Amino acid sequence: MIVANQVKKTPKGTQKNSGRQKNGKVSSSVQAKRKRTGILTVSAAVILLCGALLFNSYNLSNRLDEYDDVVAGLNHQISEQQQESEELVKESDYVKTEEYMEQVAREKLGLVKENEIIFQKETG
Repeated sequence: MIVANQVKKTPKGTQKNSGRQKNGKVSSSVQAKRKRTGILTVSAAVILLCGALLFNSYNLSNRLDEYDDVVAGLNHQISEQQQESEELVKESDYVKTEEYMEQVAREKLGLVKENEIIFQKETG
């Protein structure tokens, strides 16, 4: 049995070999070309996806670094605020003491204890 390729006419009047045998099967060379084209297409798609993933991972890495910097700054602010809060608690406790009340009475009101001598500079 002799197998001949079918010839199709294209709209321009040229002949084109479809790669099909008389029995309708595709020849092995056409199958190999299609397989190679399919493999190349899939390979190109995989390479493009890998490139996109690398690009996105680079962008995400940069964003992660920026967020780490923000977190470090916020942690620093938190520690400063905690320190200031501790100082305010200490000052609040001091304001409630007799020592503070006596200090304010001396400085702002000019009061003195009994039998206390005050020395002042002469203004001249």
